[in-house]
Amino acid sequence: MASSSRASSSSIAAAANPSCDRCRSRKVRCTPLTEAELVDARKRGVGNRCKGCYKADKECTHDYVHKKPGRPVGSGGSGGRTSARRASRTPAAAAERTAVPSTTTTTTLLAPSVLPDLAVDDALLPHANGTGPAEGSIFGSARNALYPTYSFTPLSAPLFETAAPLSSVPLLPPAQSSLDYTSVGTPLLPSTTPASDPPSAPPLELPLTPTDTEYEKGLRLEDALSWTDASFFFKMYLTCQHCLVPLIHKPTFSQDVLKRRDLEDEAFRGLLYSIIAFTICQCPMSNMTGAYDRPHLVVILHRCVKAAEAIRHRQRLNPSLPLITSTILDWITAQAVGKPQVCDLLVAETTRLAHALGLNESSPRPGCNVVEVELSRRIYWTIYAKDKTDAMSGRPIILHDFEGVPPYPLETDDEYITTEGALSQPKGKTSTLVGYVAIMRVFQVLAHTINRQRAWANKSSLDPDEQRDPSALRRWIGTAQGRLREVIDGLPPALRLRFGASEVDSNGEEVPQQYGDFGIQQANITITALCAEFALLDLRASICPDEDTRLEKEEMATKAYETLSSIPVELLASNGESMRGKVLRIILTLLSMTTEPVNFSQNAWEWWNIYSKVQFLQVIPDDAMTLLDNHQAASQAQRSPVSAMS
Repeated sequence: MASSSRASSSSIAAAANPSCDRCRSRKVRCTPLTEAELVDARKRGVGNRCKGCYKADKECTHDYVHKKPGRPVGSGGSGGRTSARRASRTPAAAAERTAVPSTTTTTTLLAPSVLPDLAVDDALLPHANGTGPAEGSIFGSARNALYPTYSFTPLSAPLFETAAPLSSVPLLPPAQSSLDYTSVGTPLLPSTTPASDPPSAPPLELPLTPTDTEYEKGLRLEDALSWTDASFFFKMYLTCQHCLVPLIHKPTFSQDVLKRRDLEDEAFRGLLYSIIAFTICQCPMSNMTGAYDRPHLVVILHRCVKAAEAIRHRQRLNPSLPLITSTILDWITAQAVGKPQVCDLLVAETTRLAHALGLNESSPRPGCNVVEVELSRRIYWTIYAKDKTDAMSGRPIILHDFEGVPPYPLETDDEYITTEGALSQPKGKTSTLVGYVAIMRVFQVLAHTINRQRAWANKSSLDPDEQRDPSALRRWIGTAQGRLREVIDGLPPALRLRFGASEVDSNGEEVPQQYGDFGIQQANITITALCAEFALLDLRASICPDEDTRLEKEEMATKAYETLSSIPVELLASNGESMRGKVLRIILTLLSMTTEPVNFSQNAWEWWNIYSKVQFLQVIPDDAMTLLDNHQAASQAQRSPVSAMS
């Protein structure tokens, strides 16, 4: 009886709807079964199916209800539409249908379980910091047209694969925030705002977790490496690298580390990560292998680079001295590990932050104390020097003198500089800032030389007198060479090297050569001055192509080699990527002067030996070392409480 009633209802529905729901959705004609197929279908109890549903073994339903044209009866209000819509739905279809979001500014988020695992590079990227233009204004509409509305889906994997109990906690953005978080792997959800309304960014509804406050602050330093390891690298930086890159004020930095400023200030925490990664890449490996092996150093380097990158992205809309310092160090680190695309991004970001903070202005910014003014000047001149080092290889210049340059930093140690003022450097005690300023003076001569050489090659932007009369440019070259000699001759005794017979004291005993921080600066001054001399000779050769400058270059290279070869190789290697790049520049210049490639000059071989020695002492991770297996890295990094990153 039940089967006959189902057959009759199915036949009635079939008569009303010539095509079943499946054939209608496929837009094909619904054909009946043949006699042979009908016999077999009745044996299986599916004789009421059409041929398409029979072959696909699908239910043949006729639930579609034809809608009459025009508005339904009683549709004067929203209640009539709702009742008519409910009447047209069957209970089964209503149960299976997902709820349609209402026309509000709320965006539905997908569950973390349905998302693919995201890489560590897909860090939390806040879009804006502030309310922005008013909704409905022309600027708000333009903003939403240029930057489409996104919604953030929580990550399903932590930023760092840490040991329990941290490994069970996913990295989520703060739940209560007005920022618009996006990620490279975040699916884009359409905005549910009606077309008639002005475009506006919908507020986020992120799941509340008990660790939202921790994630809002970011990853802790201890989650990447132990505090003992971090302290070791901080000491290495202050001992070996601060004389070259004095981007922090030693007393202030020590107090901030002691009081754990990194727990409250995320930008400062990113600076700590950058200092650790920079120190590993810059310092000779022989200074660190007593406590760490190379795989362990590579693991720590990889963690700190990723952590600093994530923090830098979150803080990029809040320019500050810690942020730009972290970006500079990451720039040097990326170049050391061979990431040219990352270098290009960091160069642009560093330039933006420098101009946003007004570091190129001669007068201090309002509200800055003496320490901040000095750090601002050091930061600018460090960017200036790094920019000119890259420009020697043909890269575009990002900082130009005609846009303004600040004064040189004070030639005073950090211990004599406070927030209220600066004391005079004690007599008889040479500050490492003296060598730093001397290097910056050499770089400024190099910058002017590169500018004139490129202007001469392009026949544009030259001074009219120099363009009409090459002798004026030759006179400038002579003046620039005199400035270089003044810088070198004006160095204090602590920054000079002795040659020939060793000095003896009053008792006739030999006085050993003292290096320390000054030995590192001696190497940097020597190689930078040689690059500037070569650039001046190249400019002179461009003006007078018939003039042969090879002999002068050979003599300069020989003298500089004697100076560098007298310095311990560990101090040469402490100059890091800067030393490698400049030495390679000298080698290429010497090779270009050789008429036959097989006849290398002795100078070229000697400089290549310096490059090989420096390269051998550096921690330069390759892809194989970076992609260490988690278990292997964990077994080799016993001191770290956190398992290695993949």
